[in-house]
Amino acid sequence: TLSAQADGASSIWEAAFPIAAAPAHVYFRALYIDGLGQSHILEVWRDADRRLRRKTDDAIDLYVTMKASGEPDYHIVDHKRGAVIHADRLTLYRMGRFSGWLGLAHVLDAPRGAYTVTSLPKAPASKSTGQCAWFRLEVAEPVRTLNDVCWSARWGLPLEINSTDANGDSATARFSVERVNEFQPTDAIFDIGQEPLNIDARTDGDVSD
Repeated sequence: TLSAQADGASSIWEAAFPIAAAPAHVYFRALYIDGLGQSHILEVWRDADRRLRRKTDDAIDLYVTMKASGEPDYHIVDHKRGAVIHADRLTLYRMGRFSGWLGLAHVLDAPRGAYTVTSLPKAPASKSTGQCAWFRLEVAEPVRTLNDVCWSARWGLPLEINSTDANGDSATARFSVERVNEFQPTDAIFDIGQEPLNIDARTDGDVSD
């Protein structure tokens, strides 16, 4: 049983949620419920640690490209507004989006504050998308949250995430992968395309990790 508490202890996180064995080129489609209880469809194309595309409800595309400096470059395509927004990490932080590459590419991002990861005494789940092992993730700050995560080391993804009540008893499905497979990356998949409105929202500020 893995049970530990730490402030950003990467060894603890990596032991529960490993990504090293995952294929370089992964596509997945998932259903998730946001904080307002609304359902959404998420599609993600992950081209190793070079490029990433996240598509939400045919409405928003987020393209991420790692620059030679190691800093990610972001383009947000808002299809409803007909706009392409060129952004950086500070811009996303100001928009309330706090996930780094790990969270964007692998769904879960290590919390910045104290957290606990405990393996659950459940048998590994066999799903149509593969097998996954259950862990309970408790985050203490800024608000205490409990989530049961079924993690697939094969794909480097959670195949299911259920939020639980304060006692860890009643669970609500929040995230579920419907399909996952390897894919052949092409420039067409990661082509931002053209929109009538182009906005440069990059800043000169720094965001510390």
